Amino acid sequence: MVGKQGERRRGSLQEPILDAAAEMFLAEGYAGTHMVRVAEAADVSIATLYRYFPSKDELLDSAFRREVALLEAPWREASWEAHRHEDPLMWYARVFYGYTVDWARNERALGLLLTLAETPGLLYAFFLDKIEIYEHWIGVSLKDVLEDPKWTSCHAVTSATAFYALLIRWARGRLRSGRPDFPRKVPDRIPDAQRPFHVPQPCSFTAEELAEWYTRRRLMEFGVYPERASEMMKAVMRSVADSGDRLAEGA
Repeated sequence: MVGKQGERRRGSLQEPILDAAAEMFLAEGYAGTHMVRVAEAADVSIATLYRYFPSKDELLDSAFRREVALLEAPWREASWEAHRHEDPLMWYARVFYGYTVDWARNERALGLLLTLAETPGLLYAFFLDKIEIYEHWIGVSLKDVLEDPKWTSCHAVTSATAFYALLIRWARGRLRSGRPDFPRKVPDRIPDAQRPFHVPQPCSFTAEELAEWYTRRRLMEFGVYPERASEMMKAVMRSVADSGDRLAEGA
């Protein structure tokens, strides 16, 4: 049994390892990252590194999920229960827009997502895990709008897959356009099953434009007419402006 002191030491070693691994994955990509170099950068022995992270896949997955957990923390608290006076579709649009902007602005999370795209197995497992947050948002806010719970689950699956695949394509496009946002090259290959949407010239979108475009498209998939979806997005943008761009506050 590991005592409290042992647990603290384990945690204190994990953080520098994950810090070093994240920096190396961002700079070198999956193929260019080697466990020996990560151990050297973290100032731990290779045996210690393998004790905590038995493979490079587990190391990348842990580094990426730590970054995602920090990014998503405020959005996991989003609850329509505290906003029942608000139209559920409007609440969903406001939350989804803010979540998308936060993702598109976070260069570390995007860079690690691009690295994850080099390992389709890890990427697919991440997609499956992300379904849960979509089911939460859709289930609590739109349960009165969507009468069929099976459709809610189906939409959560397609939303999670499409959203992160879209971010990969957008970030990759910005990289190819010569933007300095990302420090390395990324592979062309993204599994076909993860390409449900096409974005014309995605690298030309700002984070806010990408979020507005994609949220409006999601509203139309719920049956909202294009004109109404555009009006709703204008209201969302006004709400964001009024809040001083503090996207997660009040969600």
